[in-house]
Amino acid sequence: MTSEEFKIALREAGFGVSQGWIVDVSGKCPGFATLPSFNKGVLNRNAKLSKVIWERDAEIKRRAAEAGRG
Repeated sequence: MTSEEFKIALREAGFGVSQGWIVDVSGKCPGFATLPSFNKGVLNRNAKLSKVIWERDAEIKRRAAEAGRG
């Protein structure tokens, strides 16, 4: 995946980049942000896209469970 394809895929999934952080801009999980991880200076874009979507979904579930308790 090229850099441009990665940017497009992030945007389509509801993410943006702000000061190096990948942040949720969809409104599904306000305040969610994660840093990209590099392996020997290289970003695996396919893996990162999958991981960031998974992490946001997990955070949404965590917040819902927490709201249900309170």
